[in-house]
Amino acid sequence: MAVHRRASPASRAQATNSGSGVESEPTPVATADEEQLWRSVDRDLLVIGKNGVAASHCTSLADLVSHHPMGVKVRVNHSRVNLEEAVLKLSEDPSVEFVLRKGSTLLFKKSS
Repeated sequence: MAVHRRASPASRAQATNSGSGVESEPTPVATADEEQLWRSVDRDLLVIGKNGVAASHCTSLADLVSHHPMGVKVRVNHSRVNLEEAVLKLSEDPSVEFVLRKGSTLLFKKSS
């Protein structure tokens, strides 16, 4: 009779991340202010697809940040999109400031 053992949480996480193409890296701990800002923004207002960040995304984000000064969440919907490059491209506009990343969702606010 074979004995079935449950996989540990660490091995399950490694198995689920191994084929996605996304490297698992430690997420920096958010400060209390960043966490409060994250919770104050209800939903994603901008979505990045498999083609990555286009000029229209940058324009839309600058417009959204001017209307939502508390913050704008941007969801990246595809694993092929490099999140670091997306942050750099989206924050090129001087009115936009990157705040926090949780998973594949990015938080931007109006720069002060």
